[in-house]
Amino acid sequence: MIRFPIAAISTNSTRTPDRAIAANATPTDGDAQAVYRNLMNVRLFIGRLSAVPIVVTMAFFEGFIQRFMAYLAELAQRQGSAEMEYTDVHGVCDVTHTQELFRALEAEMALARPIVARLPLSR
Repeated sequence: MIRFPIAAISTNSTRTPDRAIAANATPTDGDAQAVYRNLMNVRLFIGRLSAVPIVVTMAFFEGFIQRFMAYLAELAQRQGSAEMEYTDVHGVCDVTHTQELFRALEAEMALARPIVARLPLSR
C-alpha cells in the first residue's frame, strides 16, 4: 500500500520533500513497483491518443480532482495538519485550469476538423 498522508502535499516543490519525509510519505521501491504496471498502462493508453481525447482527459481529471479539495483539507485537519496551502490553492486554481483546458479543447477541435470543413464556401 502506498503511504501518502495529506500533510505531505504541497504546491511548493522546494518544501515538498521535507514534508514528505516528515509525514513518512516518501515512496519506497515497493511503492514504485506496486503502481508501475498500472501507471505504464495509463501512459501507453494516453500516448496513443490524439490531441482532442488527451485534452478531454486532462480537463475531466482537473475538474474531477477539484471536487475533492474540501474533503482533502478536512482529512488533513483530522490528521492534525495546519498546512492548507495545497488545498486552498488548488481549490481555486483547478477551476481556472479546467476552464483553460476547455478553451484548449475548442482550439484542438477546430484544428482537428477535416480540411474540407475548414474551406470557405464559394459564392
